[in-house]
Amino acid sequence: MIIPYGNDRGKGVWGKTQLSMEGGGTLSTDRVKEWLSRYADAAREVALLRARADAIRDRAASPASPTLDGMPRVPGFDGDKLGGIIGAADALDREAAEKEQDAAALYDEIDGAIRQIEGKHGVERQTGLQCRYLDGQAWGGVTYLLFGDRVDFNDKEDSFQRRVFNIHKAALEDLAQILYQSEGDRKSDRKKETEK
Repeated sequence: MIIPYGNDRGKGVWGKTQLSMEGGGTLSTDRVKEWLSRYADAAREVALLRARADAIRDRAASPASPTLDGMPRVPGFDGDKLGGIIGAADALDREAAEKEQDAAALYDEIDGAIRQIEGKHGVERQTGLQCRYLDGQAWGGVTYLLFGDRVDFNDKEDSFQRRVFNIHKAALEDLAQILYQSEGDRKSDRKKETEK
């Protein structure tokens, strides 16, 4: 369970979010996946806000045609209505820009944690997580990126796909350990500060 920072200070902390570590031990891979997925969710929100603003502008660019049915109408100013529509689109753009900064911070936080993965096949593990959670690639794309240069790739693509899943699982376990260890370091730092 991911808890926004500040709501429950008794749980594990990483960056601006907290990861609940009930029962002690390391984090589950499901919780690490949730933690990693925050960037994709934030980037999607930015894209949707920008799409809404573009849709509003498109609607404003093609004004409604006048109704020519001979009935009397109340005189109005289409300019006022148009200004309100453009103002709404601008407000969405400003909100998207703020959310984009938040998404960039999440990206940096997640990428920094992923880059701490070391050891045997550390580069493959880092690349797999970065492609999947930061770049939003599908499994086929990750598989091709990691093993597409192999001569027998087309013949053994299913085998390479399974290898990618194993690399992904190991990377999640490594990252869970890194996040748990970072939390332990933070707790000891906070304890030292309170003892002073």
